[in-house]
Formats: sequence, structure tokens, C-alpha cells
Amino acid sequence: TLADPLNRNVLAGANLSFHLTNEFSIGATFGYGVLSSPTSLREALEAPETQVPADTLSSLATTRINWLASVEGGYVPIFGKLSLLNSLILNYDLHLILGVGFVNLSGVTQSGQVNAAADSLAVSTVAPVVGVGSRFYINDFISFNVGLRDYIYSSPVVSNGTNNDGELQNKLMLSVGLSFFLPTAVKVSR
Repeated sequence: TLADPLNRNVLAGANLSFHLTNEFSIGATFGYGVLSSPTSLREALEAPETQVPADTLSSLATTRINWLASVEGGYVPIFGKLSLLNSLILNYDLHLILGVGFVNLSGVTQSGQVNAAADSLAVSTVAPVVGVGSRFYINDFISFNVGLRDYIYSSPVVSNGTNNDGELQNKLMLSVGLSFFLPTAVKVSR
């Protein structure tokens, strides 16, 4: 995830899509949080030289993503070929994504202990998703993918155990991966 205020999230996941036509697809995405690390803002807040009292820090918790899942529709408005150094031809497409999903969050404390603040952040919430991506085709059935998705949901970012008012967040996620197309033989209409 990008531009996180207090915790960076690294997810491993998969997407399964069915292409109805060359332009339109439907699919599902799942991601599981494998790593969450503090941002420089959180590290500065938790630093010993910070004027925040230790008892205040011990009662605070921040959110991290456990997992997310979504169903999506895709549209390919742009596709074509690139010529690299006048010798290598690279096929590509640019696709748009629109869908809805769920994001499951948990609370993380400075000490790693579960407390009321961490418990108050543990939620599953509905998250509309919009995105854009590009596929660069290595051959007829494998492509290298780069995408940017925005999961939009309401949840508190930080809690002290008493205040659980949610606010609308944009969780930007940069994804890279490989696609495998089945069947592997390209169907050519005559």
C-alpha cells in the first residue's frame, strides 16, 4: 500500500478474471497481509525523545490490513504494440477497474500487546475499488502486470480505546505480478 499514515502494508494475493470479450472482463481479487511496518511518522511518534507520554503511547493502536477481497469489472480502452530499439515488438494494454470488496483490519499497538484500543480497530468494512493497470505481454499466454487500485472505506486510523469514529480513507495499492492466460493457444477468428 502507498501513502499510509502510520503502517505500511505488504500483501500477497491473486486475481482470477474471465474475459468476456477483448475489452470487457469480470474477476475477483484476494490479498493477504504478510507484512506491516511502521512509517516514519509512527516511528517519530514512538521515539523516546518525543514529548508524547509513555502511558499515552501504550494506550494507542493503529490499523493494519489483515486481508482484502473484491469482485471487479474490467475495461480495456487502449491496447497496442511498442517497438523497442526497432527489433523487439511488445504488446500491451491499459485497463480500468471498477468493483466492490471487503477490507479486514486489525489493531497494532506499539508493544504488540492486545488492548482495548487494538480491539476497537478490528473491523471488516465494505470498500468500493477503482483502479488502472497495464499488461505487457511476454508471449501469447504470459504477461507482466503493473496496477494501481484505490480501496475506499470508512475506518479510524488510530484509536485510544474510547474514540472509534471512522473517517473515509483511500488505501492506494500498487501491485506487480504475472498473468497466465488459459487456454494457452490464441483463438484466431477467420
